[in-house]
Amino acid sequence: MKNKKDVNVNTIFQDKSGFIWVGTNQGLVKYNGIEFTPFTTENSLLSNEITAITQDSAGIMWIGHQNGSISIYDGENFAPFKPEEGISSVEISSFLISKSNTVWFTTYGEGVYYWGGKNRKRVYNINTDDGLLDNYTYSIVQGENSNIYISTDKGICVYDTTKQAIVDSITMSDGLPDNIVKHLCFTPDKKLWIAMEDGGLCSYDIETKKFNLVSNWIFGSINDFVIVNPSEFWISTKRNGIVKLNIDANGVAWYKEYGKSQGLSVQTKTVFLDREHNIWISSKEGLTLRKNNCIEFLDEHDNFNIKNIYNLAFDKKGCIWVASQEGLFKVIISEMGKISVQKVLDNPTSFLLFISVYCDSEGFIWAGTYGYGVYRINPDDLTYKVFNTNNGLANNNVISISGKKDTILFSTTGGGVSIYDSKNPKSFKTLSIDNGLTSNYIYCSFIDSKSRLWFGTDGGGIACMTKGVFQKCEDQRDSLFSRVFYSITEDQSGKIWFASADKGIYIYDGSAFKTINEINGLRTNSIRSITRTRDGKIMLVSNEGIDLYDETNKTFEYWGEEDKVAYQEPSLNSAVTDSKGTIWIGTQEGVISYTPSMDTTIQQEPNLQITHRLLYSKQVSQFKTKFSYTQNYFTFQYIGLWYKAPAKLQYRYKLEGADIGWSAPTRTLQANYSNLSPGNYRFVVEVSHIPGKWISSPNATYSFIIKPPFYFTWWFISAMVIIIVIGIFAIIKYRTAKLERDKDILEEEVRKRTREIQMQKEEIETQRDEIEEQHQFVTEQRDRIATQNRDIKSSIEYASRIQQAMLPPIELIKHYFKEYFILYQPRDIVSGDFYYFNQREGKVIFAAADCTGHGVPGAFMSMLGVTLLNDVVTDINDFSAAKILTELRVRIKAALRQKGFDGETRDGMDISLCVFDPLKKRINFAGAYNPLFVVRNNELSVYAADKMPIGVFPREDDFTDQYVDLVENDMIYIFTDGYHDQLGGERNTKFLIKNFRNLIVEITNHPAQLQKELLAERIDLWRDEHSQTDDMLVIGIRI
Repeated sequence: MKNKKDVNVNTIFQDKSGFIWVGTNQGLVKYNGIEFTPFTTENSLLSNEITAITQDSAGIMWIGHQNGSISIYDGENFAPFKPEEGISSVEISSFLISKSNTVWFTTYGEGVYYWGGKNRKRVYNINTDDGLLDNYTYSIVQGENSNIYISTDKGICVYDTTKQAIVDSITMSDGLPDNIVKHLCFTPDKKLWIAMEDGGLCSYDIETKKFNLVSNWIFGSINDFVIVNPSEFWISTKRNGIVKLNIDANGVAWYKEYGKSQGLSVQTKTVFLDREHNIWISSKEGLTLRKNNCIEFLDEHDNFNIKNIYNLAFDKKGCIWVASQEGLFKVIISEMGKISVQKVLDNPTSFLLFISVYCDSEGFIWAGTYGYGVYRINPDDLTYKVFNTNNGLANNNVISISGKKDTILFSTTGGGVSIYDSKNPKSFKTLSIDNGLTSNYIYCSFIDSKSRLWFGTDGGGIACMTKGVFQKCEDQRDSLFSRVFYSITEDQSGKIWFASADKGIYIYDGSAFKTINEINGLRTNSIRSITRTRDGKIMLVSNEGIDLYDETNKTFEYWGEEDKVAYQEPSLNSAVTDSKGTIWIGTQEGVISYTPSMDTTIQQEPNLQITHRLLYSKQVSQFKTKFSYTQNYFTFQYIGLWYKAPAKLQYRYKLEGADIGWSAPTRTLQANYSNLSPGNYRFVVEVSHIPGKWISSPNATYSFIIKPPFYFTWWFISAMVIIIVIGIFAIIKYRTAKLERDKDILEEEVRKRTREIQMQKEEIETQRDEIEEQHQFVTEQRDRIATQNRDIKSSIEYASRIQQAMLPPIELIKHYFKEYFILYQPRDIVSGDFYYFNQREGKVIFAAADCTGHGVPGAFMSMLGVTLLNDVVTDINDFSAAKILTELRVRIKAALRQKGFDGETRDGMDISLCVFDPLKKRINFAGAYNPLFVVRNNELSVYAADKMPIGVFPREDDFTDQYVDLVENDMIYIFTDGYHDQLGGERNTKFLIKNFRNLIVEITNHPAQLQKELLAERIDLWRDEHSQTDDMLVIGIRI
């Protein structure tokens, strides 16, 4: 919404579910941390001018408009608020839902309205006629005593809900600084806080009726304010942006102003505090969010112009002492939030590089330099004393100063550590490699709760001194143990934490070290500072940002680039804690401060909830839990409301009853489930805002049932069982009765047949004599027929030898093809099928033909076909397969004198004919009904024949040439229909061309002769006891 033209944000509200609602002059906007969802009059709002928002105990949203109308929202739809009478006609300025669930709203010009009671039919108005001080009202709140407090242009009115009357007023005559009261708010201590047009901010004690004015208010008119806690206020002003007010324990007001230098408009309208204690600010430039990440910055925007900060310290008066590349500075922050910077020890003739600073128990400031020793400074008059190698300091390069009570440790780069006792200030005690220290280059020193001295060195790892004796650390003998340490701290349980230069964090529990690094959750292994927060967590500072480690839960919380704390180049061991528990970190760009919140009422975790349950993309109520078996496509939409860092959230989900376990972590905000089987299900989603920690919520589960179809229900199955049992019983009864009837009928039939048989016996005896006479005659005829059959069969067998002689010789086939088979199986002695092989001009012509008929007629036709085919192959010029068949048809028709007239013979043949070029390995194919099969790499290709025979046909076209390029090991098959038309099997059906194709693919890789045997064996098994239906011919050739 930011920078969107002409959008003015008038009001901000957070509903019970945690969503942020923004009322603007262009409609209502709902925000979930990821996206904005706008609502306008197109969604049934009464007006786009939104001026006030609230929500009642039933969850109904109330939206006030500039024109006085009110829209209500039930979570799904907007509707107009239409009481019988009493609605406002001027702008609604605020809402209140009272303890009795009465809806109150203030207006600019018509006083106050309320809608309540048992009947709830009309809205009641309270105005100047009823004792209201003024009809121009701004804010309305309810106190502990249930009285209603209304702010107006002429003071505050008190309305007694029991008496239903205005019973008191609070005005300037009672001590109120200003009568124009813009906003009211109660605190838990029953104080009424009052924001005024010209009087600033004050509190009012309801019991004593005394005012307490916040001092030194100079920021002009107040529009709105929120109370973060009893000592922290955020105030929206008319001309001076946002002002943060802190009231210290002495009642002194401290201010910090946020305006143009922080990128905020100086004209703000409203300010809102959400449950995470994020601050939402509206202005003419849109909506601004100040996240409650406990992070503040001091830089040039705050008149803090110090860069390249090495170290910080706080004196007894709260002034900040800054050691930087630019010198030593004393920084004072006034009550009004103004920052003044004073450079200390500024000598124009010599430049001092201050790299460390420390405040001792007596209040002196110690400032370490690079090359010039250490300065002890009186912070009041800035007098100082110099300590260096001339008066006992181990080395003049003091990189770090630390201490406890009267003991001060000066860590140097080259001289070890100097120990100074403020009770005995005469000399320093030096620790170095000469008396047991592991290195003379010391980055940090630390005194723990057991008075042990710890040292982080450059090259010597960690050193520890107990009661004046250095302790050996066996763990450091490991070559993988870091040798460089920058910072040390101690946690609440007494464990010592060490920040290494490149290997993460080391923790010493009194007996051994353990590590935390990138492998188990640390963002980077290079940690520059480590310290303990006032709530017991361990803060790790790196150039990647700030990592906060919770030792109890073993989890990390991160602040990084989106929180503007990454890549600030923090200095080594530069984190220091002030008297209030705020941690200050020196960086190249300025100072980062972190103030951990101790308010346990703040929402600390994402508010996770399922927002929509969709069935086939249509919204389903959360109370609907039973669905039919056809309603099985669900989409679940969910959100974790976490305005501090919504982009960091990850989700996982599962549907119990369908999923085995959790989904992979995702940032997707919905889950889809389709084709769910009948059963009981429970959808669960969890959210993680800290790596390794998953959060569930009662609002993030949904249980439902998909009912089975009626035919799977117990009652239907039971009914079917009963019906089946009754049916079986009825069938048995019917069959028994029928058998009894059939028995009677059968017995009568037997008696009848017995009589008939007796009569037939007599007839048979008479016929027997006649049959014996005829038998002799039949015997004579049989012998004559047998003699004729022998003669005919002998003639046919001779004809078979003639037919065999006309078939091509095997030698011709072997000459051109290395591997082949011919399955030639006539139905009778002679066959109507024939195969043909010939060669001409270096090409091989071969064919498989099926002539009309079988036996002797088919044999005659096959002989005619072979003869004519030889003539055609010899006579035709420029031959091809199609031309050969076309010419063959002409000669067959001429030989059979076929003219196409009715009643003449229709004899002819079906044929597959191929012309093979051995050099090119190319086949030219044409066919009359019969196709060509080519098998390559177990893939069978079918080349279809023309749908017309060799013979007379109603529609005669030229035959079609097809060309196939072959490769070595291809198998080609031509055949007649006798094989696949063979009757057999259990049902005496045809073998079928489909099964023939499958069989060809199955055997194609076998040798050709084995293929022939397998084909013969398979068709014999199929035929079984049935006779052969037709002549069979199958030719297979391997290229």
